[in-house]
Amino acid sequence: MGRYYFDLHRDGGVVADEDGAEFPNIEDARDECAHILAELAKWEMPGTSNWELMIVVKCDGKAVLTTRLLYEAGVPS
Repeated sequence: MGRYYFDLHRDGGVVADEDGAEFPNIEDARDECAHILAELAKWEMPGTSNWELMIVVKCDGKAVLTTRLLYEAGVPS
């Protein structure tokens, strides 16, 4: 069991996770990232054509996982 911290990167800034959450393994922390990104996408996507959200997961002060969700909308060329 480890404590994982999920730092959100967007618009050139970082929102650091000060509390973290305990998960039995990195796979469960990865699944939590997917849930977080999906939830944030509900709020970020409407009215935009391009954005990127990234979560850097840390454990014991070291980055152990990076997840990214990229959204681009445009006219096909």
